Amino acid sequence: MLVAALVVGVAILAGCNVAGRVDVSVHDDGSGTVSVAVGLDDAALAQLGDPEKVVRTEDLTEAGWSVSPPERRSNRTWIRASKPFRSAADLGNVMDEVGLFSRWKLSVEDGFGSTTWKVTGRIDARSGIEQFSDDQLAAALDGLSLGMTPEEVQRRLEEHGPLGVDVSVHLPGSTDDRTRFLVDVAADSPQQRVSVTSERFSGAPTRWFALGGVLMAGAATLGGVAHFAVTRRRYRRRR
Repeated sequence: MLVAALVVGVAILAGCNVAGRVDVSVHDDGSGTVSVAVGLDDAALAQLGDPEKVVRTEDLTEAGWSVSPPERRSNRTWIRASKPFRSAADLGNVMDEVGLFSRWKLSVEDGFGSTTWKVTGRIDARSGIEQFSDDQLAAALDGLSLGMTPEEVQRRLEEHGPLGVDVSVHLPGSTDDRTRFLVDVAADSPQQRVSVTSERFSGAPTRWFALGGVLMAGAATLGGVAHFAVTRRRYRRRR
């Protein structure tokens, strides 16, 4: 839960307008990347100070996360951490490290001429800010003191509105399922179930059917030629 605690800790320190993002990107073979980011507007950045000096990320890097330098994009400064998962079975382990997520699973099925990817899981923020203990927040910020009681933390979050986290699932192929989920980490948000299925056709059946059609047409043509030749021979013999 260290990653989610980092997002909440930065939001508490910065206040103002802070946004969170979690992106789950899956590759064809079932590997992929989980990316977690917190974006600060100018007011939040001024309140926080230099992110590279204030936010310590050693614990994340030791756990295998890659932390990118702060990046300016779309009127926000983003602090981003990402971690790969090596296979479909590994996705749940990485999501457990993020926090807020449980029972995440990925399956990849190869069928006749098509591949299906399916992601299921839960997003659970029902405990609100209370699920992040003072120890977790301090660890996420490398021991930086918040100087606030839990009640003051809650009041500060309420003053600046919801702490929204935008969760997106990116799968190969195409899908009609919902792929984006919004959750307020600072509130008693209802649990959300995630189920996203996508499919991609390889075109192999079409090619086989086309080839079959060509072969059948060729066979029919050869049969017609052979029949014509036999009929002609019989006709000559009768003459």
